This record gives sequence, C-alpha cells and structure tokens, in this order.
Amino acid sequence: MRPTDSWQQEGLHLFVFALRAEEESASFPEPPVAVFTMHPAAAEPISAIIVTPQPGGADAEVRDLHKPDTAYTAALLQ
Repeated sequence: MRPTDSWQQEGLHLFVFALRAEEESASFPEPPVAVFTMHPAAAEPISAIIVTPQPGGADAEVRDLHKPDTAYTAALLQ
C-alpha cells in the first residue's frame, strides 16, 4: 500500500493512507484516512491517527491509535 500523500515538516515525515469506510453511505463525504508521523530516529510512528469525516462534511472523528478509546470531533478545514 502506498500513501496518498506525504510530506516533511520540522524534521518529521508525515504519511496519509486512504482507508475503506466501514459503511458504504452517500452521507459520508470522504472515506477515512490514516495519518502517521514518523521521526527518522524512531522505529515506530510517534503519532498515528484515523480521521473519519462525518455526514455533512464539516467535522471529522479523530481517533488516536495509541489510545483507541479516546476519540474526539474536530472541524475540517474548508
């Protein structure tokens, strides 16, 4: 699997992977994505999140894979 986007910022490498939605629905604007933040000296991601856009497209659920029981809603940039 190849990332759909990647970039470097402040010495970190960020990778975005498109995921398949659990539910096929016309009400979800985009499929979820996984975003991994890597440091060249670290063997594992220093950050790993799943971003799932919500119906209507204004907000997304953000779930930290290091703490999967904690999720929050954030506004999407338009």
